[in-house]
Amino acid sequence: MRKGLEEGKLHARQLFLDAAEPLDGVANELRQYLSAYEQRRREELLQLVEKVTRQVIRCELALHPTQMLTLVEEALNGLPQIPEQIRVLLNADEYQRISEAEPEKVRQWGLCADPDLDAGECRVVTETSEMDIGCQHRLDQCMDVLKENLLPETHDE
Repeated sequence: MRKGLEEGKLHARQLFLDAAEPLDGVANELRQYLSAYEQRRREELLQLVEKVTRQVIRCELALHPTQMLTLVEEALNGLPQIPEQIRVLLNADEYQRISEAEPEKVRQWGLCADPDLDAGECRVVTETSEMDIGCQHRLDQCMDVLKENLLPETHDE
């Protein structure tokens, strides 16, 4: 009798597992769908953050063009010694606005307009080095950190 009871339990268990198998497939598909949805949501969030940040940077530089001078000053202070020859290349529009606001800095730091640079971009050129201190470079660094944290599963791709 005990053997029959055990066999009955095993048979019932197998029937249950067989009946539940399609549900396991549906559950797996649902997990995959939700995972893909979450991935898309995070990617869209990153795109939104980047667009809003670019817009804020554009507005900030339009309202306060001398913000670029702060970036230049930080870059120069990071050097072991201040070089004798410095050229600072800026976007032409920003150069014009800074020239009007801070003409002495234009002469002191050798600010020059570079028509090839986008708004927010800046390069500091010395006799021994060249530094990209533009907003795009900094934004890229920040976005990389966000991507590492929000999209860890695609980071290695």
